[in-house]
Amino acid sequence: MDDEAEIQDAIEIYLRHEHMNVYKAGSGLEALELIGREDIHLIILDNMMPELDGILDRKSQRLKVLIDDLFEASKMASGAVELTLEDVNVSALLGQALAEYSDKIEAAPLTFRVHIAHPHIRTRLDGKKTWRVLENLLSNALKYSLPGSRVYVALTEDDAHVVLTINNISAYEIDFEVEELFERFKRGDASRHTEGSGLGLAIARSIVELQEGRLQIEIDGDCFKATVTWPKNASTAGAASGSDHCAGTTAAALL
Repeated sequence: MDDEAEIQDAIEIYLRHEHMNVYKAGSGLEALELIGREDIHLIILDNMMPELDGILDRKSQRLKVLIDDLFEASKMASGAVELTLEDVNVSALLGQALAEYSDKIEAAPLTFRVHIAHPHIRTRLDGKKTWRVLENLLSNALKYSLPGSRVYVALTEDDAHVVLTINNISAYEIDFEVEELFERFKRGDASRHTEGSGLGLAIARSIVELQEGRLQIEIDGDCFKATVTWPKNASTAGAASGSDHCAGTTAAALL
């Protein structure tokens, strides 16, 4: 990477925190030598390495997504994020997110059942960052749901909380622990070929927690349930659950 030293250092600290060995290459040729010599799982590079031009073109977009998400996850984990809190109509925000995904929802072999308790469920949130949470959860449901099954989306509230639940049946056998879903770069084996970075849920949970909320994942057989709980005001702590529709390996990275 030819990026500033502080950026390289930040990425290296983050990757080492994730139990990855990190190697730095000063040129494209040195990078190729390292790739041939070491068991590299992840490559982070930029466009200032002419010796690599054309070699990783097919991976370029995938790497861009990964690096962008890596920076965002790092900022979220460090708390170095400014929130713009405002009175947000969560009902309207969810409706907009569903409309944004309407083409994909209609094309998918799935049936979405949406329940929004009423059109004016409100609380103080950062609207743009909360959009990222909705985007991630809806995208996951579209990617990983069993074809021919139903996806249930519900938005409710009580006196203290706003609660969003998304329930779906997984197309893949869920043979791993819930917390693994929030670990960076980890996925269920059957889903490793998707285009995401493996950081989406970790970023979503960080966004929710920065707003004093909670993101929970529950797995019961092949039933997958995501519950996001936001407090009605910034001083509210704790979480409420929504209605239910379903009864250390070390890796190596090259900078």
